Amino acid sequence: MLWDPDGTICLVDGDIAGVGSNGNAVGASQKRATVWYENEDIARFGILPGGSHSKAEWIADSGYLVGSADPTGCKTHAVAWKLH
Repeated sequence: MLWDPDGTICLVDGDIAGVGSNGNAVGASQKRATVWYENEDIARFGILPGGSHSKAEWIADSGYLVGSADPTGCKTHAVAWKLH
């Protein structure tokens, strides 16, 4: 979990339902990473195993990216995008 000095931005290893008043992530499920700002998720990070997508459309509950082309031969890496 990573917070800015004001305690308003959170990056947690897993999908979270919100940010608690004590600065902790609430409801972590360990499926994906979510960036929160003032109790609103603004970006998500998904895992892309063994390939690469030409377009990421969403993140599945498993944490994997869902998209179009998926060629083989690429190392696992993460991709992020803004929700709003």
